[in-house]
Amino acid sequence: MKERYRNLFDKIAPERSNDELLSAVLRKAERKNMTKKFAFKRAVVIPIAAVFGLCATAVTAGAIYNGIQDLQRSEIAKNQDVAEKIQNFIFEDSNGRIKMTVEEYISDGLAAFMTVHYEALNDEGKAWLNSFSEIVHEDLSIYPKFEDNKHATSHCYGNTELMEYRTESDRYFRLETEVGTRTYGGRQVTLNYILGAEQKSIDLDTECSVEVYRYELKTDEQPTDLFTPKYLEISDLSFSVLGMNHKVYVHEVRENGNSWHSLLPVDMDLADFLGTTLIMNDGSRVFLGHGNCAMGSQYPLEENYFTDLAVCSGTYNLFDEETQKWSYKSIEAENVEAIELCGAVYELIPME
Repeated sequence: MKERYRNLFDKIAPERSNDELLSAVLRKAERKNMTKKFAFKRAVVIPIAAVFGLCATAVTAGAIYNGIQDLQRSEIAKNQDVAEKIQNFIFEDSNGRIKMTVEEYISDGLAAFMTVHYEALNDEGKAWLNSFSEIVHEDLSIYPKFEDNKHATSHCYGNTELMEYRTESDRYFRLETEVGTRTYGGRQVTLNYILGAEQKSIDLDTECSVEVYRYELKTDEQPTDLFTPKYLEISDLSFSVLGMNHKVYVHEVRENGNSWHSLLPVDMDLADFLGTTLIMNDGSRVFLGHGNCAMGSQYPLEENYFTDLAVCSGTYNLFDEETQKWSYKSIEAENVEAIELCGAVYELIPME
């Protein structure tokens, strides 16, 4: 694992110390690893730059086979507006022994979900398909395509195998990604995937079709001197709180590049500290305190309202009291009236 991360950092952050990044990421992965049997997701916090060498492809369409429709059957699609915007069969690739197909995809420009199908086309393909217990998240993942090297933000990604659909010739995976801010540019994602002995990467043109609501945050309280929350971007799929850093990190500009130094204790559980809750217009509350991307530094650019901190962000990975399970859900973002953060309630002022 360490060697994979070293290679990744060489590509996306050559100006920073590999040892510094590696130790921070491994601590985060160990602390935040949500690995379960046949399912896992890990989070890393890194400065984002151009990622991997990429190529172009033709997008294909499904004609007869409709796929397993995992996203359509999921909690995410119980919101009809979300269900109608799921795209189908946007990409496939094959080496003659195995075929990989992107069967479903949906994004709001911050978070994205994807269903990937691996199909064995012959006995050799079956042997490969059944030669591993899981595909690790480094070999099968999606993340937004960043359009320049000026952004730094928290970045989470992972994959989960859908074991109920596994056969000798078929394996299915749910992929997800989320970033701390939408300043990466938007309408493309990078898909990293393995096909036999090849590790491949492709940019996919996709439609960020889920509407995003943007608000300025107002409160008379001052719950923390670490940072000041300033803006909320929220959709039916995800949310992002942007703000100003005070004591979270130190940003230094050096001759050989930029450097960020955290001022927070390495064992500080930011999700519990933030305690983020959405307050709906009917008085109900949606707690978002777990499973969010950790705080991330970012350049103060116009597209992120000149803020320098992604305070918290994430999808709605919510706990169901009835089933006693965590699952990704969607909400009705237009019905959010306020947000509670670190014990303070913030009024939402719509932005033009």
